[in-house]
Amino acid sequence: MKETNDASLYFDANWKRYQSTLAGNSLYHKEMGEALNQFLDTHVKHDFSLVDVGCGDSSTMAPLLRHKKIKHYVGIDAAPNVLTLAEKQMAVVDCEKSFICDDMCAAISDLTSKADIIFTSYAVHHLSYERKIQFIKDCHYQLNSSGYLVMVDGVLDVNQTRDQWLDALEHRLNATQTMTPDELQFRMQHPRADDHPESIETFRRVASEQGWKQFEVLVNKGIFAFMVFSK
Repeated sequence: MKETNDASLYFDANWKRYQSTLAGNSLYHKEMGEALNQFLDTHVKHDFSLVDVGCGDSSTMAPLLRHKKIKHYVGIDAAPNVLTLAEKQMAVVDCEKSFICDDMCAAISDLTSKADIIFTSYAVHHLSYERKIQFIKDCHYQLNSSGYLVMVDGVLDVNQTRDQWLDALEHRLNATQTMTPDELQFRMQHPRADDHPESIETFRRVASEQGWKQFEVLVNKGIFAFMVFSK
């Protein structure tokens, strides 16, 4: 059953605005994409399956996967209109494809086959703390042995409050895009209502408590980080 939430409704209605954020590299998509490309080249030596949680329109993922040895791609997003765009973008990738329109936690819990890589970017911070913990636990269960959960997400600096993180995000958006004060205020309505980042140390502790073999931070831009949980 398809589920929606405030974040998915926002992105369904405001995807063009989010595309300008991508173009301005406001959330460090360029650096995170380069990190994912390098990670796949160095850590995955065989044909692999990848579950893309919160895939959006897959416009950054499709070019990256086009020349990789991927056998099955699963795109998950709760915004139906955006997921339709993802299906079109992924047409250039020669592999089996599945698309699931559902809440990210429900979709991961309901997967019928295990994956080599679960990738999620700019999505986990929309979950409550308790749902983050359960999501990471479910990912551990849904991965093959020696699989990876690769997470790009908002992270709090040491002793940083959520409000301070939101202020840093607002400063980054304002510095990388041309917009009016009213537009900036509108852009920040969603993060201030729905974004709840955790610290890297919180994720490290969760990884240890859940029995992940290793937890690494490959890129840390202060506001967002590229993290890998190894099963």
